[in-house]
Amino acid sequence: MHPDLAPLAWMIGRWEGAGVVGYPTIESANFGQVIEVTHDGRPFLEWKSHTWILDSEGNQTTPLPPSWDSGVHSPAAKWNCC
Repeated sequence: MHPDLAPLAWMIGRWEGAGVVGYPTIESANFGQVIEVTHDGRPFLEWKSHTWILDSEGNQTTPLPPSWDSGVHSPAAKWNCC
């Protein structure tokens, strides 16, 4: 693991859980989410997240829009933007 990531090492792995989603424009529903945090030795973490609606028994049904997300986090990045 790159030394810059040592303080974030606890984040690496698979995280999952359930909750309730609700907004004024949609009906409340139970949902599940899985987030996977990985690294390949370079000085950043990669994450992928997936969400879906759960039925009354906790089974996955339909994707919860947006049903996926991904990205990277680099604690030492010096972004040159704009």
